[in-house]
Amino acid sequence: MNLSYNELMINCVYSICVVERRQSMITIFNRKEVFTTMDMNRQADIRNILAANGIKYIVKVSNLQRGSRARTGSFGIKQNYAYIYKIYVHKKDHENALHLIR
Repeated sequence: MNLSYNELMINCVYSICVVERRQSMITIFNRKEVFTTMDMNRQADIRNILAANGIKYIVKVSNLQRGSRARTGSFGIKQNYAYIYKIYVHKKDHENALHLIR
């Protein structure tokens, strides 16, 4: 595998150097959505799969009630489905992540 210098990270401790592939940050410019759910247990399963395979991810959580509970209450609203979980991965990991979670 040919990697450029920018893709490599060199760690030296006590004159022992290890060359590793540099991990890039996940930003809004280089991420892709890989999964969306309202089920907290399912999103936890997806996160565990991604972490076990070394894929970095970001979870964005959106509250569907948006503070209206104080005015209108929560009667009839299932609290299990009050949040939307969106899971994002780096663009380069998108295909691999889709393959793992399906």
